[in-house]
Amino acid sequence: IGYYNPYFTDSGISRGIDLFYSDIDASKANLVDYTLNSYGSSMNFVLPISEYNTVFTEVEYSHTDITLLSRASQELRDFLSSNGNNFDMLTLSTAISFDTRDRAYFPESGVFHQIYGEISVPVFTDVLNFYKITYKTEWVNRLWLNWILSLRAQFAYGDGYGNTDDLPFFENFYAGGPRSVRGFRQNTLGPDDSNGSAFGGNKKVVGNAEIFFPIPFLELQQLRFSTFVDGGNVFGPDEVFDFDMLRYSAGAGIVWISPLGIIRLSYAKPLVTEPGDHVQELQFSFGASF
Repeated sequence: IGYYNPYFTDSGISRGIDLFYSDIDASKANLVDYTLNSYGSSMNFVLPISEYNTVFTEVEYSHTDITLLSRASQELRDFLSSNGNNFDMLTLSTAISFDTRDRAYFPESGVFHQIYGEISVPVFTDVLNFYKITYKTEWVNRLWLNWILSLRAQFAYGDGYGNTDDLPFFENFYAGGPRSVRGFRQNTLGPDDSNGSAFGGNKKVVGNAEIFFPIPFLELQQLRFSTFVDGGNVFGPDEVFDFDMLRYSAGAGIVWISPLGIIRLSYAKPLVTEPGDHVQELQFSFGASF
């Protein structure tokens, strides 16, 4: 449930207030075997600094309960043994964005940069101390007529601090799937736990090069074909970034800005794989991708 006021102040500052509840079975998202029940509230502000620059800031309280499933790995059992299974957390987030893209959907020119940071504040006795930093960028340029090139990249890092050694496993980064490296099953790239389930990691690198073009003989502004090359992976806290560990794929897709949101259908062939990778060539997604 959310409330958003785009005219909170006369200077253009907007404010949002949200109440949320979620009950997630991570195993159904191709992840390790646990369920996460969470509820809380948040308040955020967006400050327009200039025509192209904005600052986002948010404070959020959440209560989280973790329940292990019967097949949960030893890594999860060790974490809960050391930290418990329910947490009250207060997190502060901020993002600085620079955006010159000429439109929100199917932009034809411009650049986008965003640095996002999140940190948990140790105000509760059972808090997990961690921080996360993410950088996103996109460069868009018209190649010819309505053929548009989009180059995108995302880099992320997280870690624990204080009495928390590593980034909590349920805060890990993930890659693979229609919103990152297509051709691989969603969330499955990167480290596995001792059961062979996707565990995620504290370092993430993803890049995409995509050309959008209209459907021949049809004047449909809401519909585009695309061809793309994706690359990326996730690395654990005991791993260092290695170009040789990146996965790559190439393929084609169709994007439709429907009345209900962005719908994507893609077919991708992995170009670089390793034993144990989960390949999924045909993928469908609903919602924004970047």
